[in-house]
Amino acid sequence: MKLIRFGDPGLEKPGIQLDDTCVDVSDFVRDYDESFFSNDGLVQLEDWFRLNRTSANPVPPSVRLGSPICRPKALTREK
Repeated sequence: MKLIRFGDPGLEKPGIQLDDTCVDVSDFVRDYDESFFSNDGLVQLEDWFRLNRTSANPVPPSVRLGSPICRPKALTREK
């Protein structure tokens, strides 16, 4: 399972790639961001997909794939 994001630039939705098939997982997660990774998102995504594999929507092959990870928030330095 590989993480993907798909859609128009700036409007990408999260998905996963399994072999030659891409699946929309936006019903489970808003995006692959800091919160997703810091809260055991990968394990939860695998569990969710195991239960929802047959009902998850496929991503059409013609849809643009973007960066697999949401742009991280800028870190600020405390003074």
